[in-house]
Amino acid sequence: IKLREESEKLDKRLSRSAAEYGAFIKSNNVKWQDICKTLKDDEIAIEFYNIPIIYKNDTIQKIGGEPRYCAVFLKRGFNNPQIIPLCKESELEELDFEDLYNSHITYKLIWEPIKSALAGINTIYFSADRKLHQIGIEYALLPNNNRIDEKYNIYRLSSTRILAENRHKSKSNNVVLFGGLKYDIERDELITESRTNRHHSIKASRSSDLDNFRYGVDYLPGTQKEVEAIANNFKLFNQKKCKTITDIDGIHGTEETFRELENKNFDIIHLATHGFFWTEEDVKKRSYTSFLKLTKDIQNYEDAALLRSGLFFSGANIGLSGEILPDDVEDGVLTAKELSTLNLGNVDMVVLSACQSGLGETSEEGVFGLQRGFKLAGANSLLMSLWKVDDDATKILMTEFYRNMLSGKGKMESLREARQYVANQPNYKSPDYWASFILLDALN
Repeated sequence: IKLREESEKLDKRLSRSAAEYGAFIKSNNVKWQDICKTLKDDEIAIEFYNIPIIYKNDTIQKIGGEPRYCAVFLKRGFNNPQIIPLCKESELEELDFEDLYNSHITYKLIWEPIKSALAGINTIYFSADRKLHQIGIEYALLPNNNRIDEKYNIYRLSSTRILAENRHKSKSNNVVLFGGLKYDIERDELITESRTNRHHSIKASRSSDLDNFRYGVDYLPGTQKEVEAIANNFKLFNQKKCKTITDIDGIHGTEETFRELENKNFDIIHLATHGFFWTEEDVKKRSYTSFLKLTKDIQNYEDAALLRSGLFFSGANIGLSGEILPDDVEDGVLTAKELSTLNLGNVDMVVLSACQSGLGETSEEGVFGLQRGFKLAGANSLLMSLWKVDDDATKILMTEFYRNMLSGKGKMESLREARQYVANQPNYKSPDYWASFILLDALN
C-alpha cells in the first residue's frame, strides 16, 4: 500500500511537468513557456538530467533500478515539456576515451533515443548534467562516421533559460592576451613585479604534472607563439575595429595583472597557461602549498571544490614550492574560488587555452571548477578544455578559431571549423588533440 501511494505521488509529479526535475524552473524570472517562445520551428531545447531511483509505473525508472539519464525537451508551441529516457548512469561511467570519441556508443546512448524528437531540427540547444559535463557529446560519432555537430548547429548552455534572457554583451573592441608566462622567477623579482605600477594598461601539455610538482610547472613555448599569432590576426583583420590588443607575457603576466582586468570592458580575455583540477587525494599529497592549506578549513562543498581548480600565472612556482610571500603579493595561483569574487560582468568571452579548464566536481548544481568561477564572476561565454591538451595542437586550433571569428563567423562555427582544420593535419587526427575544447553559452 505504501509503495502504491509513493508511486502515485511520483506519477502526479511527472504529469504536472517534467520540468520540475531542474533548470527549467531554476530562474524566478524565466519559465519554460518563455523558452518555447524563443525557439524557431527547426530548433529544440534539451535539458539532460541524471534521474535518481524512482518507483514502478514510471516511464523513466523501474523499481529496483539505478540512476539513469533522460532528456527533457521543448519545441515551439509545446503545451508541456516532454521527457525521454536515455542510458543508465553505469553505461556512461564504464566507457573510456576511445569508446566516447572513436566509436558510435556516445551517439547510441545519448542522441539515438531522441532521434524522433530531432526530426526536422537544425539547431540544438542543450544543458548537461553530471557526467555529461565531462564529455563532449556534441562531438559524438554518427553511424555514417560524421560528427553530430556537423549535422546540427549545437550549442552547449549553462541552462536553456539563457535563451529567454538577454545576455549578449555590447562590443568594446578590447582584447587582452596572456601567454608565454614565466612561472619560474626569483622571489624578489616576483615581489618587485607584483608591487610595481608598471602593469600593462588596459587600452607542452598545459597542465601541472603532480609527479614533478615540487619542481614547479614548465614554461610553455607554444603559448608565446599562440598569442603572437592571434595578435597578428587581430591587427591584420581588424585594424579599424580594435581599440586595444594587449599582449601580456614573461614576468608581466602576474596574478595582479589579471586582477586589474576586473570591472573593465572586454570582448575577449585569452589565457594561454597551465590549468588544473585536483581531487581531494591530489590535495592531500600537495598540502604544503600555501593555497591548498586553506581547503582543510573549508566546510562548504562548493568552496572546497573551487579551491582545487585554477590557473597559474607568472611566478607561480614560488607559491607551488611552499615558499611564503608577503601578504600584499599574490602567489600566482588563481583558484576558481578567488575568481568567483571578481567582477568580469563586462567580458563577452574568456578563452581558457589551458588543460582541464572545463573540469571540476560535478553535481546537480553543475560543475564546481573554473567554469563555475568565471560564470559567477559574470563572464558571458567560455571556451575551455576537458583534459590535458597538446601545446602545439592547441596553438594551431586557437589560431584558426580566431581567424574564423575575425572573418565574420560566429563562435560555434569558428570552433567547429578550427576543430576540423586540426583534425585534417597528419599529426593531429586523433580526437585527443581537438575534441577537448568545448564552448559554453556561445550564442553569438
